[in-house]
Amino acid sequence: MAKSQHDTTTSATAVTVRPFDGDRAGFLELYEDVWGRSRAGDWFDWRFRSNPAADAVGMVVAEADGRLVGAEPCLPFALRAGEQRLGGLQPADWIVHPDYRRQGVFSRMTRRWIEDVADADLFFNFPSAALLPGLDSYGWRTAGTLRTCYRLQRPGAIADALGVNAACTGLLRRLTPVADRCLALVSSAGERGPQRVVGRDGVPVDVLVDLYERSVPDAVHVERSAAYLSWRYDNPCWDVTTYVARRDGEPTAALIACRRSIPAVEKTTIADALPLNVADERTRAGFEACLAALCRDHADAAVLDVAADTLPRGMLSAAGFAPDDRFPLSACTDATTFATRPIDATVLPGRALDETENWHLSLGERDIA
Repeated sequence: MAKSQHDTTTSATAVTVRPFDGDRAGFLELYEDVWGRSRAGDWFDWRFRSNPAADAVGMVVAEADGRLVGAEPCLPFALRAGEQRLGGLQPADWIVHPDYRRQGVFSRMTRRWIEDVADADLFFNFPSAALLPGLDSYGWRTAGTLRTCYRLQRPGAIADALGVNAACTGLLRRLTPVADRCLALVSSAGERGPQRVVGRDGVPVDVLVDLYERSVPDAVHVERSAAYLSWRYDNPCWDVTTYVARRDGEPTAALIACRRSIPAVEKTTIADALPLNVADERTRAGFEACLAALCRDHADAAVLDVAADTLPRGMLSAAGFAPDDRFPLSACTDATTFATRPIDATVLPGRALDETENWHLSLGERDIA
């Protein structure tokens, strides 16, 4: 974002909209007020200051009476489509204090982004139903919905933590025997075949970059560079384990698992799967072996989740994952909407950036923090 220094003040609301200027404590206080959960300074520094695609904190804030009442951060990402590269901005954690809503604060911060943005080709993000109408009015277009698959290993605990209605609670509890049976099948599957899997803490960057470069998709995606992988999985709120399958000593596939509590429920996210394209049967078998080991190691988690298109069709259902756009999960969850807004109309000519089939998006590329 260009570092314009002029302030925009409306006397009627006494709110000033300006670029972020070292307001970490103010942002974290506002974040807790709005979301009801706290984040520490090391999380802020990782998320907004350590991003290798940024040279400064990309954030517009709204200030009133000496405190932050609104914030619109954007995370920069190096995007790639085949051999073409472009810059993307992902809006994340856009918040307005309840006392200042419906006063134009969101609109003014968003206009500031659009007017001052530089060194990027497009916005892309996953807005909530409440946020989407506001983004539509500023040129965002809905590209479609993204499916997420869930492996409910302790459905009762999930229902209790979410506080869902009685009908959804009943549906989730009935899935417990299904999850148990699939866990036994997946665990035994991991013991078959010539693939050998090793799980290790953190991310083996060199191995992952090599797997990525073997089969770079033509679809738009976040480039898996060493810098990106090192940063993305350094989140202080996550416990990260990477599962690498090898055959005859050669890496064939890898899955990255991120464990966290959100809140009171232990959740493991399969954030990425490399390579991004399944080029041959060796790769498929590698993913099967990694998935079996991951499910076995995280059998005590309440739920596992993964982007539906991350792994080959049929593999997830065989492992006990259910998609959120089909019954029964469709009755208990909201769809994830994907939206884009090109800044430069000439980006990737001939390719529609507002169509999900032109993108490859794992959960690691979505706004999970």
